[in-house]
Amino acid sequence: MDIRKHYKDTNDEGLASSIKEYVNMKIDQFTLKSVEDISIVSSKVILILIYVMLGVVILQLLGFALSYFIGELLNSTALGFLIVGGVFIIAFLVVFFLRKKLFTNSIVKMFINMFFNNNKDEDYFKEDKEDNFTEEKEDE
Repeated sequence: MDIRKHYKDTNDEGLASSIKEYVNMKIDQFTLKSVEDISIVSSKVILILIYVMLGVVILQLLGFALSYFIGELLNSTALGFLIVGGVFIIAFLVVFFLRKKLFTNSIVKMFINMFFNNNKDEDYFKEDKEDNFTEEKEDE
């Protein structure tokens, strides 16, 4: 069955150019979506790095303060630093042994949500707008 028989305009060149235009538009749409996703991910990664760097500086300063405080209580600054250093080593070991549970799984989930659940917000707003539109019609 030839579908061209059902149409009055059987211009194959027009159909071919329309298909090429459609494919090019889909490629552009994919490219724009990819750039959007990459920019969102990179901005979140940069923000996380800034938070981590600030957290490290704060933790370091608090560690020094706690070391000197414990050193004053024990009349030995070296002992204060040794105790705080031991606390940091224990904290490091806990984080090291729980790294998959704490970080890997949550980071993978975060990236999956960023890439595949971006449209949920858009769909929600579309549904909300449609509901408002139908409510306005009912009021009239």
